[in-house]
Formats: sequence, structure tokens, C-alpha cells
Amino acid sequence: MTNICERPRNADEIQTCAETAAPLLATSGATVLAAYCPQDVLEGAAPEGVVIVTIPTMEDARAFYDGAEYQAAVRLSKRLL
Repeated sequence: MTNICERPRNADEIQTCAETAAPLLATSGATVLAAYCPQDVLEGAAPEGVVIVTIPTMEDARAFYDGAEYQAAVRLSKRLL
């Protein structure tokens, strides 16, 4: 699962999203592989940030994504854009 933030946010908004998503990821068995690391962009515009997460199975990933808690976090994130 990859999340790409293409629009600038302020640090407080990023922190709010992270604080909301982190506990949800933990319950799904996810492992964060990278989050807002330095980028070496070879083509196109650089996104504001990238988060790469691995979840054990596609079924687990889908259950996480479709879950009410994560969808509430998505709505929060969209409001902050």
C-alpha cells in the first residue's frame, strides 16, 4: 500500500494524519517501510511525501482500507487538503 501526498500540508496537518493512521496500521499487522523520507525524483514533480506500507495479505489490506476507522481517517485527510 502506498500513500502519496501531492499537495503541500503544514506540519501540524501531517502530524494529525499520522497520529490518526498509525494506530490503525498497527491493528492491521502493517509494517511501515518508509514515511516522508528524502526523495531522489528522476521524472516529474516531487510529491510532498510518500508513505510505503506492507500488509501481510491482500485480504488484510482490503479489510484495513475498507474499514470504518480508516475511511474516517481518509475523510479527515481530505478535509485537510
